[in-house]
Order: sequence, then structure tokens, then C-alpha cells
Amino acid sequence: RKVKLLRILGWAFGVVTLIAIIYLLNLRTISDIFIQRDSFFTHPLEIIPIILYLLWGGLIMPQVLKTYQGIFFQMLILSMIPAVFSNIHMSIFFKNFDIEYNFAQFLKLFTYIVPLLGISLNYSRNIVKQHQMNLILDEEIKSKEKVQQDLERRQSLLQNAESLANMGSWDLDVVTNEINFSDALYKIFGYQPNSISPSLELMINMIIPEHRTNYKQMLDEAIANQSSFNTEYEVLWANGERRYILAQ
Repeated sequence: RKVKLLRILGWAFGVVTLIAIIYLLNLRTISDIFIQRDSFFTHPLEIIPIILYLLWGGLIMPQVLKTYQGIFFQMLILSMIPAVFSNIHMSIFFKNFDIEYNFAQFLKLFTYIVPLLGISLNYSRNIVKQHQMNLILDEEIKSKEKVQQDLERRQSLLQNAESLANMGSWDLDVVTNEINFSDALYKIFGYQPNSISPSLELMINMIIPEHRTNYKQMLDEAIANQSSFNTEYEVLWANGERRYILAQ
């Protein structure tokens, strides 16, 4: 909708400009409405942009600043001051290149420079903010990398400790029943690390039938009561060997 409005305004401005150019090219005599040598306001039409600037600055720009609070829009408001005074001097100059005319052109220069300065400052501020954000992201990445390194180091220490003590560990997501084995636990169950896909059903089926029901009951009670358990059971390896395991 905004793009459509801008296109309409652009076309309207272009049409009005074209009509004004054609009118001025076909103008044989200059009407008194353009130049009044005997009046204080020698160029009365210059009062129209002054009124438009005041309406724009008093009614439109405050609403714009509520939505967009960048430096550019603040500088745009500031550029109205030299613009208004430039048109005031243009409305009273008597002839080209007199003091009023020259001063008006000087003020017009500031009218164009101030918004450009606002764009530059706005761009510089965005660059600074982006640099600060990059520094923050770098710190977060370094912090996460350090945490990851610490976790990997602790995991390595745990694996070494489990290997030395012939111990293993596992964790179970009680919602999805997803289970993870440590490398040592694979070996305790007679497998190479990550050689099979671990599951709760697989672990329970490895227990010999005499101990299976008791183990499953203790596990279900521990999950329901959020408590621990301690039991000993016998497992059957894939190659037929039997091993006793103490589970906690």
C-alpha cells in the first residue's frame, strides 16, 4: 500500500512539474503574480512553500518521528529551518544575485546538506551498532565454545573413569522413551560403541527372563516416583555369554 501511494505521488509530482514547465515555456510575459517590484514581497509565490514547510513540520513530521526515531528524520526536521528562511529571502529579493538572493541560495545549500549529514550519521550509528552486536555475538560464541569444550572434557573424563572401573551409564527420556548409552555400557552389554541403536526394549530383552520382570517393575516404580533403585541382574550377550550387572 505504501509503495502504491509513493508511486501515485511520484507520478502526480511528475505531471505537475511537466505542466509547469510547458506553461513557463509558453509564457510570453511574466504575470504580476510572479514578480511584484513595488511590494515588500517581490516574489509572493515563495510564500506558498513557506506555508507548506510549516504545515509539514507542524503536522506531518511529529507523526513520522513517533514511528521513525532515527537521526535522519531529526536532521530532516532541522533542515526546515534554513529552508523556511531561504524562501523568506527569496520572497523579498529584488534582482538576481543581490544580497537577499545570494543569502537565500546559501541557506538552500544548508537545506540539502543537513539531511545528507543525517544520512551519514545514521549510517555511522548503524555501523557502530552492528560492530557492537558482532562483538556480543563473538563473546557468546566463545562462551558457548568454552562450555562445549568443558562438556567434551568432562565427557572424556567420564568415559575414562567408566572404562577403568568397568562401569557404564545411560539416560532415558521418559516422555519419548529415547535412551542413550555411554561407550562403556555398550561394552558391558557385549557390543562395540555405537554399533547398535540403543533402546529400552533392547536393554530389557538382554536381561534373562528370570530377572526381567523384577527389573522392569523396579524401573517403572523409579520413573513414577522419581526415585532411584539398586538391583543386580544377569544379561545374555549376543555370543551366548552371561554376565552379572549391578544397576543403580
